[in-house]
Amino acid sequence: MQWQDLESFIADTSYTKAQIARLVKSGEIEVKNEEGMLYLRHRESLPSIATQMEVTPSKDPSLMMQEVLQKVLDIHSKFALAKDEMIASLKSENEFLKSTILAMQEAYMQDKQMLDFLRQEVQASKQELEEMKKKYKLMWDRVRQSQ
Repeated sequence: MQWQDLESFIADTSYTKAQIARLVKSGEIEVKNEEGMLYLRHRESLPSIATQMEVTPSKDPSLMMQEVLQKVLDIHSKFALAKDEMIASLKSENEFLKSTILAMQEAYMQDKQMLDFLRQEVQASKQELEEMKKKYKLMWDRVRQSQ
């Protein structure tokens, strides 16, 4: 990976400055400052195949081909294992999110039932209050008529 100035790096990667700052802190992006200019590049996350393979001069091309194929198969198996781990991780996270959603829905339904109950109680209290006002008014009307 080549060093790029900040603006061209942002244009190439579509990262925001905040994302770049996080990636620099995590070590995924290397940064250097030369003459007041910031230069960035991605850190090599996977070593290249050429650096993994020890080049030994061999006169037998079939032996060299076998070594190359073995390295490719090793790399493929590593990727397959990483893929399986990622799938397992995502499934676990998915199950967690599903259970969280179900718990939230249950809490929502309980809250909704409680609100319905409280509305009914408020309505009943209002009706009782109106009845008490009518009785009180009727009682005072009778008291006034008797005087």
